[in-house]
Amino acid sequence: MKKLVLLFTVILLSCVSLSAQKRSADKEKDHAEMRKEITDFKIKFLAQEMELTDEQQKKFAPIYRQMSEEKGPIYHEIFSMKRKLNNKSSEAEYESFGKAVENTKDKMAAIDKKYNAQLSKFLSAKQIYKMKTAEETFHHKMREMRDKKKNKKH
Repeated sequence: MKKLVLLFTVILLSCVSLSAQKRSADKEKDHAEMRKEITDFKIKFLAQEMELTDEQQKKFAPIYRQMSEEKGPIYHEIFSMKRKLNNKSSEAEYESFGKAVENTKDKMAAIDKKYNAQLSKFLSAKQIYKMKTAEETFHHKMREMRDKKKNKKH
């Protein structure tokens, strides 16, 4: 597990370094490449945590990638709204954000249900559970790394 965390840290730091070094007209392309690398690593991390067979990995990767692509714009929308909120935001803006969060949860639940049905055709309930807990671990590590990067800038 320590080796996995170390590998995870090294890959993500190299992605962050790559992103910081390239601030050109290719910035969006670089960002897309970095997202792809992170997604690829995330899929490998999840597969390892879920203890997937080679056959299961082949089926899992494209389905998970598609699910991530569906969820991406929803995450982006909610984070964009959250960034706009501040101490000067009106009650109506906070109310709008709250409703958006509720709608987001509904959309995410529908996406999860759709893809869990596909995944359950070749994964056990335990493997799907492990996928959810591994996703939480992955996101937690990503937040930690982002926060460390922010703290170094200040």
